[in-house]
Amino acid sequence: MRRYGALLLAGVLAAGVLGACGDDDDDTSASTASTEEDAPSRSGSRTDVTAAVADDLFARMNREREARGKGPLTRDPALDQLAQEWSETMASTRVFEHRDLDTVFAHPDLSERIRSVSENIFTAPPGSENIGLSAHDGWMRSDGHRANILQGGSDIVGIGVVCGPDGTMWATELFAGLFDSTRTDDAEGPAFDRVVADEPDGRRCDGASAEMAPESEQTDAPAEGEVGTPAEEVAEESEAPPAEGEEVVEEEVVEEEVEEG
Repeated sequence: MRRYGALLLAGVLAAGVLGACGDDDDDTSASTASTEEDAPSRSGSRTDVTAAVADDLFARMNREREARGKGPLTRDPALDQLAQEWSETMASTRVFEHRDLDTVFAHPDLSERIRSVSENIFTAPPGSENIGLSAHDGWMRSDGHRANILQGGSDIVGIGVVCGPDGTMWATELFAGLFDSTRTDDAEGPAFDRVVADEPDGRRCDGASAEMAPESEQTDAPAEGEVGTPAEEVAEESEAPPAEGEEVVEEEVVEEEVEEG
């Protein structure tokens, strides 16, 4: 039986929009990784900037965990690949939504190793500064995203960051617990206390450095300041990032249990 954890959609803070969701199996876990970390580009590709932002996010999450007595996460190439592919998908479709986490469980390099998966996603509009800090700070100030980052039962993580052709930043974090791990799942996420890793990173997306999407995949950019509809509510419709400086807070929690034969 696979038990699905709470699905949380949360809009957030100033320069970006976030989303978090989680899936859990019934056992415990740890292991190693395999798979190529660079995936084919759709709209925007892995660049020096996006690779540096991914590394920065990884360092920040482990600093938060260490400050709270949690074991460090390890980067996993298979999760890195999936996270990068999903960020590229969101950039090319301009739809801000979570992936089907069953596709993570089904990955050939993960299916026999992982027992739980959760995901954080983020997007920031063109011109946003300190995109690594913006994503991390926003996630840490949102209950569902912070719970994913600080989950005691997680062992490995994958991170994918894309700068779209127009300079929009898209990011995905995938967390997983391993079957042979000695770590224990937290019953609930910790309350917000502080953001430890709060230094500016000085990075931004430059649309000129990103590879343009094929013409058939491109969509019109949203008007400046236009706020889109949460992607979970409109499956086929793109969501525009909120205007810079605008705060959005909305949460929807859905729990379900699925029994597999």
